[in-house]
Amino acid sequence: MNQVLKWISQFIPAISIRTKLILILLFFAALPWFGFRYLWEIERYLQVSQQHTLSGTSQAVATALHQRPELFAQLNTAKQEFRPKDFYVYPLNHSVLFRGNTNDWKQNQNKFKHLGLSFISYKSATVADDDYGLDVFLGRYQQSLFTAINAKAPVINYRSKENLRQDRNDHFILATQLKNGQFKRYLISAFKDGKIQGYSLPSNPALVNPLTPEKQINGLWSKTANGFLVELSMPLTLVGNKFSISSYFVDPDDVSQNKVIIASSPLDSSASLGRLAIPSTDIDEIIDALSYNDARIWVLNNLGQVLTKSGDIHSPASTWNTVIEDVNKNERWVSSITQPILNLFTQSTSIEFVDPHNDITAMANPIVEKALKGFSSSQTQLTPDKKTEIISAATPIWNDGVIIGVVVTEQTTLGIRQLRNHAMQQLFNTLFIVLLIASIGVLIFSASISRRLSRLRDHTEKAIDPQGKVLNTHVLSTSKDEIGDLTRSFSQMLQRLGKYNHYLENMSSRLSHELRTPITVVRSSLEHVQISASDEQQKYIDRAQNGLKRLNTILYNMTEASRLETTLKHEHMHQFDLQEVVKGCLQGHQIAFPKYKIILKTVPYPLPVLGVADNIAQLLDKLVNNAVEFSSVTDPIEIRLSKVNNTAELSVRNEGAYLPEGMESDVFNSMISIRMTNSDEQPHLGLGLYISAMIAKFHHGTIKAINRDDTPGVAIVVSLPLSDTYTNYSN
Repeated sequence: MNQVLKWISQFIPAISIRTKLILILLFFAALPWFGFRYLWEIERYLQVSQQHTLSGTSQAVATALHQRPELFAQLNTAKQEFRPKDFYVYPLNHSVLFRGNTNDWKQNQNKFKHLGLSFISYKSATVADDDYGLDVFLGRYQQSLFTAINAKAPVINYRSKENLRQDRNDHFILATQLKNGQFKRYLISAFKDGKIQGYSLPSNPALVNPLTPEKQINGLWSKTANGFLVELSMPLTLVGNKFSISSYFVDPDDVSQNKVIIASSPLDSSASLGRLAIPSTDIDEIIDALSYNDARIWVLNNLGQVLTKSGDIHSPASTWNTVIEDVNKNERWVSSITQPILNLFTQSTSIEFVDPHNDITAMANPIVEKALKGFSSSQTQLTPDKKTEIISAATPIWNDGVIIGVVVTEQTTLGIRQLRNHAMQQLFNTLFIVLLIASIGVLIFSASISRRLSRLRDHTEKAIDPQGKVLNTHVLSTSKDEIGDLTRSFSQMLQRLGKYNHYLENMSSRLSHELRTPITVVRSSLEHVQISASDEQQKYIDRAQNGLKRLNTILYNMTEASRLETTLKHEHMHQFDLQEVVKGCLQGHQIAFPKYKIILKTVPYPLPVLGVADNIAQLLDKLVNNAVEFSSVTDPIEIRLSKVNNTAELSVRNEGAYLPEGMESDVFNSMISIRMTNSDEQPHLGLGLYISAMIAKFHHGTIKAINRDDTPGVAIVVSLPLSDTYTNYSN
């Protein structure tokens, strides 16, 4: 198991404690996602509930309309029997203001009935087929019938004020059969553009006089680019369930003759008139009594034609803003911070969207088709602009087992979406506050742990210098947690290590002190024996004296580092020229090692440093001795002085073997020697470079050993900071 974990750990990058805590915090940040998923599920359940509610609404409306065939009698005609001469009266949402502008009718443009060539009952030979035409619209608002007649005519013939007859000019005749069965005709003409009034004609179709003013028929006659526009309004009581319109365009050269006659059907009797499909007002009254203000309700006949419509899915009430407004007041300060982020996840609740059923006259979709087959159903569809969804439910209307109509209820999901957005905002605000507090707590906690661990690391690193000497054994901590225990454990370990290190450091002094007396006894004994010794004995006495000399040298070297360390603590630094010190030592080295070629390469200007010149000379002696021991008499030893940035660089280079790999820094440790063989003439304890490193550190410098790249060999490089007065020297 341990092997498996070790193998897995190879692929896991090193992660700090702070990073691990942040990763845990990021895991907490995933909590909003679970909350959002929960809200989305709730939204789905609410939509299903809304579908059931709309189905119940449509069933309630359909129940109120069951067994009421008289409400659908006008329009429930087989599709194949709905003739071109029949007219449909469209429901209007508001009254119409006549302004003589065809743009006012553009929203109902697709509802105009076109009377073209097939409806021309007479035309003179000089008239082209497309010179004349009518577009007729019939609409109802409350108890009024609104009519728009857009006539295409190359010439307009107005009524002459001198002529009492109204059939000697362009005019219209509207024919209808009233509810009491009476055949009724109305004439429309104008002296000029402006307000007009209708006239009632005799019931005899062959007569146009006498005319009786009909004050309830009012309108506006307006000239257009292609002809003229006639806008009329009249009470619904003036029309019945049959209707026809006929237009008469007279010949301007002979007004007694008609040039073109366009009629939706003949006007000679009630039997020849077309049907007038007027949605019953009783249906509106029934729907209004039910008071379904937050849904749109359609009532269709069994042909899918719209009989009436109530409600508005664009109403602000459909978003339930009034319910949520008071809830948001207590969280506005948090919402002002979180809203920009929340906008990335919430959906729009704007009531400005494209309504696929706006101003339709007939509805044909799967749920209507199912309802016409006797099955209630519901559906959810996306608006064309994809801004919201519309939930629809359809229920058939029955009469003695026969379907006479359909009720369709519609409602957007804006209310649910608004509730979901509000719930998401509350959730996000709460999570924001919780995560903010948790984040601050975790960050403070992680920063505290990281700071304490970093401080422990720094104290531990500073407790031992690069040469392994224990400098500080006290790493204090009063904390009672695991890190405090670890700190105190490190402190105790450093104390034990410091004691042991102190024991080792003083061992050389103790050995030197203890060995001097026996060495003195041995030396004096040899001197007495040498007085009466024979030649054979003298040989052994000389060898014993050489051994004593070597032993004395070893004792001196063992105590040299300790003496130097003690001396350096009391030395005072002075400024001196490093170049002069090196030049002075060079002569002594050439005398001490006459067989070796020692070369100095230096710069032509002073190199002032702050320190102790004698110690620098001692350092150079150690470096030259080291180079001599690793060089042959035929290889030159090179001493270089140079300036690198703000430091003076002293290097001693020798030719010979390279440093073993990984020993570049170890050669400056105490009791380390990399000589392949020991000389019988000179003992080596590996203290020379250790003393050099100690002197360099005292002078705030550095020392390093590198393999030469120009020739096989090693270079010991010492860098010492230049004195501030170096700026007084000119290059």
